[in-house]
Amino acid sequence: MKTEIFLPPIKRLSAGFTTAQRHQAYHALAIGIGWGDSLTPFGDNILVTKLAEQNDVKITVKDFFKIGFVSGVFQLYLATVFLVFDESALLAALMLVALAAAVAVQLAIARSRAARKAVAPYRFRARP
Repeated sequence: MKTEIFLPPIKRLSAGFTTAQRHQAYHALAIGIGWGDSLTPFGDNILVTKLAEQNDVKITVKDFFKIGFVSGVFQLYLATVFLVFDESALLAALMLVALAAAVAVQLAIARSRAARKAVAPYRFRARP
């Protein structure tokens, strides 16, 4: 939905561009919209936060931003490399591997945090 709103302005702005430049403009649009989604829990991410709340998991804006910021900066890095190096196939494959690694790291962090919260500390009681 959001991408469709920005297609006409990109089409008008890229009217004098070469085909390669036009492709880069559309790629930049797609990357930018994906990047904005990673940084904030607004837009379609509201659905995720509501589903989490229904399952008794509270995700605050601060919690979302902690992971979203790291993910967003990583995506910005990958997008910059992608646009600068002219979309070569090898680079795209390397980016996918790097993205998969980043997702794996984020999942491991989230699981370890969830495991720490799930284990309640055991308290010794004094014997009477």
